[in-house]
Amino acid sequence: MFTPPQHDSDFRPPFCPNPNCLYHRQLKSGWRFKKSGFYTRHVKPHRIQRFTCHHCRRSFSSQTFSSTFWNKRPDIVALLFTMFRG
Repeated sequence: MFTPPQHDSDFRPPFCPNPNCLYHRQLKSGWRFKKSGFYTRHVKPHRIQRFTCHHCRRSFSSQTFSSTFWNKRPDIVALLFTMFRG
């Protein structure tokens, strides 16, 4: 059965998601961020790590880089995958 990837404490954001930031989609060395707590949600994983970019001060979460970012119910993706797979 398909299981979506879990976000763990080892996650490192690859770049700043702010399109106006110098480090947006740039793999330059020197980009710094800090962990800024968590937020909770009703589906797994329940705790989502938050971050802040040191350059533009934009906050974002580990969910920002997930393939299920726009899904309101990411737990349904696995169910639909198994239903249409046959």
